[in-house]
Amino acid sequence: MPPENPVQDTDLVPGASRSELAWLFGFVRPHRSSVIGLLLSLLACALVLVQPYLTKLMIDDGLLAGDFERLLEVAIALLVVGFASTALFGLTRYWHGLVGQGPVRHEGECLRSPADAQPPVPV
Repeated sequence: MPPENPVQDTDLVPGASRSELAWLFGFVRPHRSSVIGLLLSLLACALVLVQPYLTKLMIDDGLLAGDFERLLEVAIALLVVGFASTALFGLTRYWHGLVGQGPVRHEGECLRSPADAQPPVPV
């Protein structure tokens, strides 16, 4: 008799069924924009960590080894990563601004009285 919920290598979370994951992601779905902002921030931080490594490669493999072709390759990669990092930080900042406006807008809607929604009565 096979087990009730066999674990497969393709499972996102070992031991969890699709219905359990659907239930779990049901809580995450309303906060998609926050999750996207978090992923963008993590990617931007990862790009910042790549730059010192590329600088190390530029010095060790290019300058000290005398391989100026490798030096040029790493320098171009460093420029590309720098521009990508700058663009990604700009996008992340913009995204956080959009996400941050959501709670402010929600609070503004909650603070309005029901009388504000009524049309003015002519006198």
